[in-house]
Amino acid sequence: MDDGAYLDLLDMCYGAVDRPEHWAPFVEALTEALGAQAGDFVIEDYATGTARALGSTGFDPHFRETYDTHFLGENVWIRELEKLPRDRTHDDRAEPPGFEASAYYNEWVRPQGLRHAMGAILEREATWLVHIGFLRAPSVGCFDPGEIRLLDRLLPHLRRTLDVSQRLRRAEGAEALAAELLDRLPVAALIVDRGCRVRELNAAAERFLAARRELRSGPSGLDAWTPGAGSALRRLIRAACTLDAAATFAGPMAVRLPRRDEDGPPFLVEVLPLRAADALGGPARHCLVTVTDPARALAGGVPHLRRLWDLTPTEAELALALANGRTVEAFAAARGITPGTVRWHLKNAEAKMGVGSVAALVRHVHGALRGA
Repeated sequence: MDDGAYLDLLDMCYGAVDRPEHWAPFVEALTEALGAQAGDFVIEDYATGTARALGSTGFDPHFRETYDTHFLGENVWIRELEKLPRDRTHDDRAEPPGFEASAYYNEWVRPQGLRHAMGAILEREATWLVHIGFLRAPSVGCFDPGEIRLLDRLLPHLRRTLDVSQRLRRAEGAEALAAELLDRLPVAALIVDRGCRVRELNAAAERFLAARRELRSGPSGLDAWTPGAGSALRRLIRAACTLDAAATFAGPMAVRLPRRDEDGPPFLVEVLPLRAADALGGPARHCLVTVTDPARALAGGVPHLRRLWDLTPTEAELALALANGRTVEAFAAARGITPGTVRWHLKNAEAKMGVGSVAALVRHVHGALRGA
């Protein structure tokens, strides 16, 4: 094979890194180059009982379908190859003893008019393997040394392509899981770069930016409606996107963002340095920005508090009222009970929550409901 044809094969091989459909033309071209009548590149998965062909040509479709049922894990040729080195091609010289008497040969290979084989196992784990193999008719004869050398030259590239492809699939899977996780968060969450530009955001953040005017994301980056909060937020983002911030990070940094068109507690905007390396190189070039609405959290917090600490309805409502700035006396007046009775409920709530003061109880409630 001349250099041009060999480079064409390499191009098809590496093209399959992110486009698995390129394996089929690669196997067809290599089968032709080797003078074989049939060839395949297969993942045999013994845990699921399936053989998935990345590329296959020349085999009778009916026999291809019956292989899983009758010969997966029972292919005497592959069993023999498993005993041999993984780093080179094996041909008829490695044929298992009694091959022509085996069911695999007589019921699968010979009925398709095939006889001579060569191939290699590229990867092998406990329950699966990746195998490439080629067969030709008895009349054509064994594969010659030049054909064996050609497959040997290609094996390192095949292994490298499989490795990079697997890494890419894992990275894509991790990215998809991260995106789903981000979307499932009940708080608005944004991935922001060092220039304060929003790179990714979850569904809650999209809704927040569309429905509210406290934060805006434009060409100049993320900003707040009040100059003071906007400057503070951008300063925290730039600090969080530095290496020092990621190295010495001890907790989220926060900005309180006043409401623009209504009364109520301010939004809490927190900035969290991200330790993961940036795709373009250099660690901590992005940060996570979350936006929490304390009013929303406090409004629906009674069931959450009851589940967390097994509080009674009155104890949970009292804890929520104190966290919202009300006094024992105000709660007693609203309920038509004495302050002494309220303090009794408060004592019980503190005991269940493991705190010894109203201030500690309030901190626990705000921590529990942040982002709820």
